[in-house]
Amino acid sequence: MLYVESETQHIKMEKQIGELKNSGHKISILSSEVLKKEFEFINLPKNTCVAYEEQAGYISPSLATNTWIETSKTKGALACEGIEVKEILMDNNCVVGVKTSYGTIYCKHIVVAAGAWSGNILDTIGIKIPVRSKIIQIHFFDEIGQKDHPIFIDDSTGLYGRPDNLGTSLVGYPVDKYDIDPDKKMSIDPNDLEKMLQNSKSRLPYLNKNLFIGGRRSFDAYTSDNRGIIEQFPQAEGLIVATGWSGGGVKLAPGIGKRIAKMITGV
Repeated sequence: MLYVESETQHIKMEKQIGELKNSGHKISILSSEVLKKEFEFINLPKNTCVAYEEQAGYISPSLATNTWIETSKTKGALACEGIEVKEILMDNNCVVGVKTSYGTIYCKHIVVAAGAWSGNILDTIGIKIPVRSKIIQIHFFDEIGQKDHPIFIDDSTGLYGRPDNLGTSLVGYPVDKYDIDPDKKMSIDPNDLEKMLQNSKSRLPYLNKNLFIGGRRSFDAYTSDNRGIIEQFPQAEGLIVATGWSGGGVKLAPGIGKRIAKMITGV
């Protein structure tokens, strides 16, 4: 994976990379000569700070989630798909269950980890959380300049991307539109596609609409610092809320799950 920062962040990046190396990560800062020779798909000025982590990769959230669900079933869990939670049930400031489209399920502990839907569920018991839904729009392009190019995150421009199937590539750019209805179906906004193309000219100058082969527009749950929350509430004993990690939550999910299990069991 290539991680790109502006030259003003050079000292900070060197310090962070040193810490990562000390913990065993294979990561280094690349020279402009190496970049030009090995990563021709991206155009970077000489003074740009670029880190390369060869063992970093992409994890499919849907594949990972389905694998965890199937594994949990083998250990005795019951996974109920297609059931909508209508309301959290309370008694004397304690959760006692949930009312669903299937019926009422009684329990002593409830974990709300529903992403952008979490706020709607918690509204039923008057709890507000600092989490907002935010648009994400990604675009697919055919052969963007280097086959099997690495994943890249360019914090100096906001661009990010990765290889996709059959030689195509995914490229994204932030869309600053918040508080989205998570139940509303969405399609690609051509204005946001145009904005991404305009902002990619300095990095991926060959990108154009002729290479564009579709995309997706959806949303995710964000906190103001993108760090997510794991919280309990005195007015709802037995309730734990875990949400707001944006697109990075799947990578943290195993650790978050262990922490929640410890909060419930005390072990």
